[in-house]
Amino acid sequence: MVKNNILYSIKNLFSKEGGFLNEGEYFNIPEYQRGYKWSAQNITKLLDDISSFETNGDSEKFYCLQNITIVYNENKGEYNVVDGQQRLTTLTILLSYFDCYDLIKNKLRYSIREDTRTFLEEYIYKNRKEEWKSWNSDWNSFIQLKPECDFQDIFYIFTAYNTIAKWFSNHDVNGFLEKLLHNVDIIVNQPKTKDETKLFANLNGDKVSLDGADIVRAMIVTHVAKEESDEIRDEDKLLVMLNERRVRIGMTLDNITRWWTIKDHVDYYKPFIKGIKSAEGEVLKFDENDNAINRLYKLYIATQNYTQKNLTISLEKFEHPYPDNSFSVLYEKLVWLQRLIESWYDDKVLYHLIPFCIIYCKKTFFWMVDTWKESTRKTFEERLKEVIREWIESMKEQRLYSKELSSTENPNETMISDNATLSLAEDNEKLASTENWYESSYLEPVLVLLDIIAICKSESKDKLPPLFFVAFKEDEEHIFPQTPIEKINQSEYTRQTNKLRKYIDIVNDYIQKANESPIEFDEADTHWDDEKWREEQRKRYNEIILKYMPINSLGNMALLNESVNRGYGNDFFTEKRIDVMKAYRVGGYIRPHVMDAFNKQFLERSDLDDDFSRMKCWEKEDILARREYMVRTICDFLNIQLKDKKNETDQ
Repeated sequence: MVKNNILYSIKNLFSKEGGFLNEGEYFNIPEYQRGYKWSAQNITKLLDDISSFETNGDSEKFYCLQNITIVYNENKGEYNVVDGQQRLTTLTILLSYFDCYDLIKNKLRYSIREDTRTFLEEYIYKNRKEEWKSWNSDWNSFIQLKPECDFQDIFYIFTAYNTIAKWFSNHDVNGFLEKLLHNVDIIVNQPKTKDETKLFANLNGDKVSLDGADIVRAMIVTHVAKEESDEIRDEDKLLVMLNERRVRIGMTLDNITRWWTIKDHVDYYKPFIKGIKSAEGEVLKFDENDNAINRLYKLYIATQNYTQKNLTISLEKFEHPYPDNSFSVLYEKLVWLQRLIESWYDDKVLYHLIPFCIIYCKKTFFWMVDTWKESTRKTFEERLKEVIREWIESMKEQRLYSKELSSTENPNETMISDNATLSLAEDNEKLASTENWYESSYLEPVLVLLDIIAICKSESKDKLPPLFFVAFKEDEEHIFPQTPIEKINQSEYTRQTNKLRKYIDIVNDYIQKANESPIEFDEADTHWDDEKWREEQRKRYNEIILKYMPINSLGNMALLNESVNRGYGNDFFTEKRIDVMKAYRVGGYIRPHVMDAFNKQFLERSDLDDDFSRMKCWEKEDILARREYMVRTICDFLNIQLKDKKNETDQ
């Protein structure tokens, strides 16, 4: 019959009274199973693992073997072993070595292998130790005496017994049997199917297998209910309580699993568990693709290590819950962590700040949970903003964000920091003309931060899609384009020439304002198919443009969808704006900072001419105004005080 328990000690697995088997029941190795084939190496590994497992006198602490899968045959009163034959046979031989004949006698049968069954009955279920010693581990001598035993199964059983005897000749036997019987548990998997041959084929074809999450679930469901019912003495009441509690725990774990199957949840938390892998040599994998709740289990492992370096997940870390070895506490911690994860996801501000701090500010998930425990909701948000402020300050220290600042009068000047010397007049223009965000490792996170701020300040329920906390199929691109000189098809020569002329006309406006000689452009002198000419002209115009237009300024940068961006290349503002809006209309995701730029949200109504002509172009004034707007937005959100040199002078 199908039993309620999932996890059994070795003693209870073979026992009749209060154990798994009822009177007359046994484990049967059916005819479709291969023979017993565990090697000496397999057996030695099992003995080493059990021996090295420390209980420290705790009866609740246990070492968990992998599962066995069985199907009950009501007609014969037997449990057909679909998976786990090797483990059950080895355990039977091991218990025989310890003279536990009453426990194992006739509990394991090989269905159609009469010779194997006879050998078990004569030499494993009975005390024949003196004969085992006389054979002295010599198979050839043995079969000369017992030629009727010359079969593959018997060879491996013979080898297994002698491997066990040899192992114990070099190890301390004291305490091993007690540990084996009471502190070694095995998962008993009883699937609801009567088609055991199909189940066997699936299991052995790697189509159906137990994952680490299955074992953790079994341990929690079994032990939590047991721990909570220790004081109940009424057996009927105890059984009802155990069943009800196991059902409730199972439903809770099922609900958690369903939450983790939602794609946005998976994508959002993926960076949090990045790098957490199964421990080397771990047979059971914790694969989130096979079992969604493994994402929670990996996050739980992340809460156990401050640095989150070289984190591994293994069954051992759940078998012996730290620090009190209580599965009830482990279960409570998992449920608490899941509720925390869901609450962060549902909180609009925390949803955005937490992954930013993890991805860009290099805070660990351990740090997040630990800080949360010590904070209120409000102080936790402020702590996250403080982390981002510290990260921004690191730009000043490393000066990676502005590779050309060394050419300024004060190379230590920074755009955004607690002690910034940023002026919103002359200094804004000076820094815009010297900084190079296009080559900066800080550009992507700063633009993402602007998206986060825009969304957090809005009254809508919209969130940044999880994949867009980093550049996702996007390019870091200039709004005012770089010099439009590139390799093109012959059919595009006229269009590209007109684009270059327009580009030069814009630049000449700024050159003339500086009372300097404009760029001379001769259409007849263009040679688009000449690589050397293209390179010379690109270098020439870039040197000029960088002198008059701050194209590498933060105010001129955006993250643009690669399909849209590569479609318009070095087009100008109007063409780019049309393509951006088209992409938005057909359902493409356009970042808030991109929408703000192309709709010029940084401008006041007073900045516009009567004919709104400024909305049709992108000029130096737009770059400077947007830069100032971006700086103010970040500083206001993070409570960073800007120092305005111009105002200080006026005072």
